[in-house]
Amino acid sequence: MKRLLIGVAAMFIVGAGCTVEKTVQPLPPLTEAPTTPPKTTPKTTDAPIAVAPEDDESGFLNAVKSTADVYVDDASLLDTGWAVCAGARSGTSIYELLTMIEESSDGDNDTMLLLTAVTGAALLYLCPDMAYLLEDL
Repeated sequence: MKRLLIGVAAMFIVGAGCTVEKTVQPLPPLTEAPTTPPKTTPKTTDAPIAVAPEDDESGFLNAVKSTADVYVDDASLLDTGWAVCAGARSGTSIYELLTMIEESSDGDNDTMLLLTAVTGAALLYLCPDMAYLLEDL
């Protein structure tokens, strides 16, 4: 570390004594007047204004929290969402995912709603390549 500091200091000392001269050459005169582009009228469309996409995980958490009462921490929600993506990518059908949700909830409607929200939001935000599974419902 000492050698590095000494080397950097030496470079500054040597560099301070050196000067660089620049010569500026004038531009050649213009032979003809510059042309201006023709005026065009701006096009207007009724297309919606593009909104910057939300971060995948932030969008996922916002979707879950706006759909169900959340009583677990964000890390657990994200872990569950990524597990849903892993299951979907391994070939699990949407009906198998829904059966797992039903079995995991033990008949508690709040838990079932939360797990359903996590599954839907995971397929839309965390693994949008698997969102086609939702079309089968």
